[in-house]
Amino acid sequence: QHTNLEIIRQRARDLLSLIDAMVDWAKLEAGELTLEFTDTNVQQALAEAVELAEQRSGSRGLRVRTELASELGQVRADRKHLTQALLGLMDHAARSDDGPTITLRARVVNGDTGKTLRVELFDPALEFREEDRSHLFEAFRPSFAPTGKRIAGLSLGTAVARALVRAQGGDVWFESRPERGTTFVLTLPATC
Repeated sequence: QHTNLEIIRQRARDLLSLIDAMVDWAKLEAGELTLEFTDTNVQQALAEAVELAEQRSGSRGLRVRTELASELGQVRADRKHLTQALLGLMDHAARSDDGPTITLRARVVNGDTGKTLRVELFDPALEFREEDRSHLFEAFRPSFAPTGKRIAGLSLGTAVARALVRAQGGDVWFESRPERGTTFVLTLPATC
């Protein structure tokens, strides 16, 4: 009974996550999503997202290794929606393999336009077919591994993640190489 109850809880969390993502997607598409910008401690926001991702993965058993720079400072962001974007990207990894381990790296880099927070989510097991790469951030488009196996989900998490981060002045993209996995990259302007 305990095992069955845990399965029901996991599916309920999955359903709630899907509903939240669909509501936010609809608001983003209609230009009606309101963001509340605050000075957000990056270290705390990342820790919260990792904890939630590991909890939400339930029996799939997502593990997240972190490699964080010693000083990450703050970003001016909507913390709730930043966390949601990170969860959407990590959730994609949780669906790609049983018992996945991903690595989250974060650092602040200096560029021509100032300091930028760069967060990388590396999944060594996640690969895409060449023809799916251009559609990865399109909602409701299934994606497939090079073997032809369908990757669970509807790309809603990745689509919402990119839209949420772009609405906050950043960007999300991915880099994937055959037999070397995939890295999602999230950037936001750093305030200090």
